[in-house]
Amino acid sequence: MITEKPSRAVWCAEPHVYEAAAAGPAGGPLPVLLPREARRAALWRRVLDEQYDGPAATAPGRVVAALGAEASAPARLYASATGSVLLEDTGLDGIVREARRPGPALVVVGTAAAMRVGALARLVAAAREAGRPLGLLTGRDPAGLSFSVAKALLAPRASLGGLDRFDAPSHHADENITAPPPTLVRELVRPALVKLLRTHGEGGHAKLPGAVVCGVLDDAEFPEHPDLGCGREPRRCKRAGGRLVVGADEIASPVVAFVCCNGFNVAGELYPSNVSVALGLVDGWAGAVIAPIRPLIAPDAVVEPLRDGLAHGEPLGALTARLNQVCAELGQPDAFVLHGDPHLTVTGEPGTVPLPTDSGPVPAPDRITVTGGPAATPAAADDDLAAAEDWLVRLLRRLERAGRLRRALGSWLSGRPEDAEEAARVTRRLDSLERHALNALKWAQSRPTGPSREALLRSVALVRLSLGQTDRTLVRLLLDARASVDPFDLGYYDLRLTGTAQGPDCSRCGSPTEVQTFGGAGAGGDRHRAHSCLVCGPLSASRLGAPELTAYAKAPRVRVGERVELRVHLRVPEQTRRVVPAVQLYTRIFDKANDLCLYERAESLPARTTDVEVAFTVPEGCGMDLHSARFAVTGGLDFAYARARFAVLPARKS
Repeated sequence: MITEKPSRAVWCAEPHVYEAAAAGPAGGPLPVLLPREARRAALWRRVLDEQYDGPAATAPGRVVAALGAEASAPARLYASATGSVLLEDTGLDGIVREARRPGPALVVVGTAAAMRVGALARLVAAAREAGRPLGLLTGRDPAGLSFSVAKALLAPRASLGGLDRFDAPSHHADENITAPPPTLVRELVRPALVKLLRTHGEGGHAKLPGAVVCGVLDDAEFPEHPDLGCGREPRRCKRAGGRLVVGADEIASPVVAFVCCNGFNVAGELYPSNVSVALGLVDGWAGAVIAPIRPLIAPDAVVEPLRDGLAHGEPLGALTARLNQVCAELGQPDAFVLHGDPHLTVTGEPGTVPLPTDSGPVPAPDRITVTGGPAATPAAADDDLAAAEDWLVRLLRRLERAGRLRRALGSWLSGRPEDAEEAARVTRRLDSLERHALNALKWAQSRPTGPSREALLRSVALVRLSLGQTDRTLVRLLLDARASVDPFDLGYYDLRLTGTAQGPDCSRCGSPTEVQTFGGAGAGGDRHRAHSCLVCGPLSASRLGAPELTAYAKAPRVRVGERVELRVHLRVPEQTRRVVPAVQLYTRIFDKANDLCLYERAESLPARTTDVEVAFTVPEGCGMDLHSARFAVTGGLDFAYARARFAVLPARKS
């Protein structure tokens, strides 16, 4: 039955009543399916009464596609109200085919479960190829979808004004503008036409210095374990770390730009719980959200065009397409999506909200095993001068490449004294190694005999020993300095992107992956390859012809008290075996909720292709979160990186 009829909405208590109202003539109050939760229903009434006016005055003419049977009624309503063509029962493949055809703006309507990253990536790419603006309308359930459609058909209240910008471009809180955290919280929930957030986090949380916007959707993240994870009462967020907590559905703006890795992750692909900032936004005040579907870097070159477009009335569909052009130039194609009407325009006076400043033992592994064939025998010291000379030439070529690494480390770590000293130590080792290798090479070219020859061979042995020590120092630095150095792109940060190809679907979440190649002839043949998932983020990176790492968790999710089992495949090419007899592998696993290292292991392995297995038991007190196992390997000054991800859930109740 229809329980109430306010000026802007008809609140329908049953799905069949909503379907009948959605099929009715356009022009009257908009039907909205009442949610089961009284809290959501009360919030939705406030949102429509306080922040939206009458029907939006946008240009007619769209193609509206229903993605899934649950989307048919809201898609029909949206198409009728906007004078658009309706596509039903076409499935994802049919909608992608439609997106590839030149035509007007395309709006895809579907529940969050249908909005998986792989599907969205196909839609964004197809619309880009055809030059069509693309918009999405989604909700966490049929009621939420009906609410999103209603907001998309209403104009933001004319009295709203302003563009509030919350900008945390640096991972280090003290490098951002400072202000008291309570002021930040008040500004986050203060009504404004537009809010732009550039934050850290990963889809479920927006981390600002002093406050966290939490995307928990229900009263508790884990209803059977209400004291774990995120919750509403009392306010609690597993990523807060002492910060104040604001709910995503409290961000009181009809238009929100959320620039954060995996910002529009709504189908539970990152972590299997009810936490999503994007869903929290659209389940609350926001009628339009611009956010990325993938991990990304977001320099000012991305944020400034976004701010300018929002401030000067650029249609949101065109603005999103322009953002994707900028991101493509940065090697991040098809990054952003728009939830909302592609024709919607807003004009806000830009401003910046000042941001505040942020103010256990490692468990031993239960099992580490190395599997493979018989262990390789370390190469004996060369007795032949020609062989020693050949080895020194190979080493000096690697030291030339290490000059790029030395420059990168010095640049990235210069602002952190605790890491800069370690980087300086690596630099000193590299300088010393190069000096001794050059001296030994010139000595070898003189063809010494007798005692001089024996002294030269001892000198070469010392250079080999120093090389192994440098590898061990470097591999620890790559992961220990993770707050400043991203080992995923350290090897190619100064190389040109030369190609992008589709990789195999992710072994953890099944989402698309991409393989990017950097460098080439212009970099002296120094080429690097980086493999990443559109949901999980970086998977592996290495120089072509150098050691390679791939890693995966045998189970994508485990519970407290259960075993985490990971496998790392190490591939060592012949070029490496000619330089070093062993490679150095370093493993670290972090609890991101508490920023604590859960697991650590450094080991020297024979320079050969092998598998490494890691297993440990999830301890009590581990954060209920998506965790990363990071692996780095060095061999003859080459390095490779890999990451595997797994979710930790609460222990089963007995």
